[in-house]
Amino acid sequence: MSSSLPIDKEPKDVAAYLNQRLSRHHQLLGEQGDDYFNSGVLLMDLKAMRQENMPIAIINAAVDVATVSTYADQDALNIYYGKDYKQIDLEYNYGTFFVDYKPKKISELSIIHYYSDDKPWKNLAYSIFYERTMELIHTYRKYRNEFNGKLALYPHKISVIIKLGEASWKEIARCLESFFIQTYSNLEFILLVNESPSEEITSYFETLQKFYDLKVLKNNLVTAIEQAQGEYLYFFNATDALADETSLDKFYQAIHKDKDLVTNDYQGFITKNHESYFSNDWGKVKYLKNIKDFELCEKRLDQLMGLLVSKNLVEEILNY
Repeated sequence: MSSSLPIDKEPKDVAAYLNQRLSRHHQLLGEQGDDYFNSGVLLMDLKAMRQENMPIAIINAAVDVATVSTYADQDALNIYYGKDYKQIDLEYNYGTFFVDYKPKKISELSIIHYYSDDKPWKNLAYSIFYERTMELIHTYRKYRNEFNGKLALYPHKISVIIKLGEASWKEIARCLESFFIQTYSNLEFILLVNESPSEEITSYFETLQKFYDLKVLKNNLVTAIEQAQGEYLYFFNATDALADETSLDKFYQAIHKDKDLVTNDYQGFITKNHESYFSNDWGKVKYLKNIKDFELCEKRLDQLMGLLVSKNLVEEILNY
């Protein structure tokens, strides 16, 4: 990748590292495009701007280029101000794309700017930048979860128990990402792994443990249930993913109304005399007589997938 700026010069925007002659900024602004700045984070003297009637002038500039502009206000501001601005340090406007060019520690940053479509409230498992920007992405989510906790928005913890099986790193990332972006954020994760997960998967879990309440256990469902701290347990398979960011919130709203279990349209679950489960699997009823029998639990774990169950109900079965 070629660059028209010295590597030690602080860039205005990620595009500053690209070949300016090929950039859309240069096509729109000519040589002025070399100093194109990002308007995502601005410190503005509003009083001075109003005195000079700048808002009207900027609007007029936007109208003039409306048919060729791509970034709306950002293009208009660059056209109007040109080089008449002072660039603040990257500490206050650190874009996720800068990871490759100007790597900085989180402790060195004041404002993280999540560029383009790679927003931390989206499932980013298949983003080409995911591995390089994980720390920035999960930092946002960590602070969001802590903020929700201070507001006591979700007072009841849900323990998410996920069987990894033979899932690949990408499948696991896709699955976990679908939980990390949930609006219901009071979660703990218990991941059931095989005997020897790959180095890639192990490293990924170590990264995640810095940001989430996450435990990794050998493939034992009973141990996972016994160690779960949540008032509710949610069982899931690593090769699946939640459909949208409100899925758990909807399940919680249903189970919190004096229910012991919530399921979806494709599954059924019941206890009878405290001794059996069943799941409607293509019209067939399957029973599990004793959850303490690990071998049976392992065989029937898939029958629990997608179910949100109260911890009290599960404990009744465990103590049977």
